[in-house]
Parts: sequence; C-alpha cells; structure tokens
Amino acid sequence: SQRGYSLDEIEGMGLGAYVSRDRMREILHRRYTEQEIREAGLYTRGLGETHSLTMLWRDAAGRAIGIVGRALQPDIKPKYLYSAGMSKDQGLIGFSRARGSQRVILTEGVLDALLLNTKGLETPTVATGGTSLSKAQIQMLEASGCQELLLALDSDAPGQDATERILLQLRSSGLRAYVVSLPPGYKDPDELVRSRDIDGLALFARALDAAERWPKWMARRIASKQDLSTDRGLDQAVYDA
Repeated sequence: SQRGYSLDEIEGMGLGAYVSRDRMREILHRRYTEQEIREAGLYTRGLGETHSLTMLWRDAAGRAIGIVGRALQPDIKPKYLYSAGMSKDQGLIGFSRARGSQRVILTEGVLDALLLNTKGLETPTVATGGTSLSKAQIQMLEASGCQELLLALDSDAPGQDATERILLQLRSSGLRAYVVSLPPGYKDPDELVRSRDIDGLALFARALDAAERWPKWMARRIASKQDLSTDRGLDQAVYDA
C-alpha cells in the first residue's frame, strides 16, 4: 500500500506474504515431510524473515519451481532472494501471460512485470529478475511465438549495462530486439507507472511506441563511451562497433 499499489493490483500481481516459518511448517507438515519442505527451498535463509513479500517463479510450462522473496526494508541487501535449488534461468516472471504473443516487454525487476501486467497494456511483460537472459529463457520466448522483444530495463548504469549485454546475447536468436527509453528522472517502469504527478502509464505506452531498433541504440551507446573528438577515441568507437 505504501508503494501505491491498490488491492486489485496486489491481487492481480499475485503477491504473497511469508511471515512465519513456524506456522508454515505446521501447515505443510500435514501433507509433506520435513525433508520435502527443505528440498523445496522453503527454509532458505532470509525467506520468511527479512524477505517476506513473495512471488512464484514458474517454468515454461507454468509450473511453480520456486519462490522469489523481496525485502521490505530498503537497507537490506540483496533486495531479492530465491529459494535454494531453484533453476532461475528456466523461467520468467509473467511468462504465462506472454505465451502466444508476438510482442513482449522485458523488464529487469519482478515487480515491474507483475504491475505492468495488471494495467491492461496490449503487450504482456516478463521479467528476468536480474541483469542477464539465459539461453533457455530466449528459447522459451522463441517457442512461445514471440517475434519482437522490447527491452525496458532500469535506466541506471547497471540497467543500461544489462541492456547492452542482453542485446549481444540476442544477436544469434530469431527475436527482433528494441530498446525502450524511459522519461528522464524515472529509474524503472514500476516507478514511472506508479507516479501520482503524471499519467505514467500513458508515458510508458508512448515510450513503447518510440522503442529504438537495437543497432541504433547500440551505436549511440558505443559513441557515448568514447571521446569522438580524438582520433584514438574515434578509432576505438569504430572498433567496438
């Protein structure tokens, strides 16, 4: 609620609360053994303790393969925890909604994707939950019918580095990659859409329409790293390109 989510959005995002290990253990012991609970990763350090906001991580078939936990306090690092033993690179948050869509938005943050998918956008959103895209995740998108992948990662330095890295990973795929640039002052789609001062959803939809072809974005990115007024800087930019 303090982030500005409505109850409908919270329910639509499928958010959960893991607030008591003792109570969870008591309930699950009615059906499962202690060993099964441990193997499921539910005793992963931090889950149900510092990281009590939870989301299900699903594989390509839509089966839950683990839990993502998010810290509620801003000073706790890392922000996200994943249940032990979960093959994170075998799934994508929001993938079940994206299946069959030719156009898909890719975000870095889990909450970004979950929120965008409650907003009625024609284009579904998936999240990597990190700054890389695995070969299995790329194959999932290709097999689901995706043709255009719109990268809407964070606008900070790590997010832009991740955008560049993922674009390089996508070169050998059959996906057409585009880069979405957020309006200045906004770090991620979640922050933009939740803004109360502007119509953030309309601005994000406009950013989607203006998404750049990846070679155009990459050329500007390469040029920005060098001093093009010098021969050495110009040569390096040409080499990188």
